Amino acid sequence: EIVIGGEALTREIAGDSSLNLAPFHWVDQNGDGRIDDEEILAFYDLFSEVEDLGFKKDLIDEIWASRGYEWDESRSEYTILP
Repeated sequence: EIVIGGEALTREIAGDSSLNLAPFHWVDQNGDGRIDDEEILAFYDLFSEVEDLGFKKDLIDEIWASRGYEWDESRSEYTILP
């Protein structure tokens, strides 16, 4: 099971017996620490009409416009690189 949003809401994982997690933003499809033009276009193609799922579009746009991002484990959030 995975815990969603730090709440008591869980979902069962079906399929493989393991799930590999990495400190990359889910829009960053190749895991290079940047959201490039192709990745942001794919995001907007799929989710431009969706408002209620908590995607933090402002953060995604900030990462795309920046040099990249890093995961700050101590704060449990992404740090935007200038």
